[in-house]
Amino acid sequence: MGDARRSGRGTVATAITLLLLACSSTDDETDTDEPSATEDTDDTDDTDTTGEEPLDTDDTTVVASLSGLRWELPCIAQTSPALCTTLDGLADETTLAGGATNYDVTLRIRGIIEPKTYDGGTAGDGWNRDGTPANDTANIYALAISDPQAIYYVNSGTTRLASELYAEAIDFEMTVSMSGGVTVALQADSVDALQIRNIDANGDPIVIPDVPPAPDPYDGQFVQMDVVSVLSR
Repeated sequence: MGDARRSGRGTVATAITLLLLACSSTDDETDTDEPSATEDTDDTDDTDTTGEEPLDTDDTTVVASLSGLRWELPCIAQTSPALCTTLDGLADETTLAGGATNYDVTLRIRGIIEPKTYDGGTAGDGWNRDGTPANDTANIYALAISDPQAIYYVNSGTTRLASELYAEAIDFEMTVSMSGGVTVALQADSVDALQIRNIDANGDPIVIPDVPPAPDPYDGQFVQMDVVSVLSR
């Protein structure tokens, strides 16, 4: 999205919503039957049958702190076949659980976004660290970490032209460094309170498999973050 496709509309350069929605988890059912005298009640076998190293306590709390967090910019009112108004004025953050430990956290980023150009910084597949958002009206999606200080933009690409107003699905991984107890902020800014609707290049809604509200399409744009792995150092 460039300014050309929004000519005649005022720019509202205010930070927009970010709804921090941690996915809820379902408690496993516990079998409360008493074991019989002949039953083996030893449940201390820690054999790893998966071939993977189990997470330690601190690593588990990092996963609990970050997995399922989301940026959401819903459509409020459709203004054209490709555009809608969206929310503005809110931001949110969370404090990373865990001890005085440094972590390398691999995150899986999925969602429906409009891409934006970011200048400079370090570019990856779908993300940019510490770059500068281009002076256009495309949405900004950022993950800000207080220690070590860094901003990761998760819709890095090329801002759409006025003739190419469609959203796209993202699904990529990135590894970020952070310390236990740091502030992790999810920031979303629509720049002008308008955005591209959830439609692909053919005008069809996009559904991200296994991410709510799948199998239904989300009415707007969103990004969900899930933890793939945690490495303590």
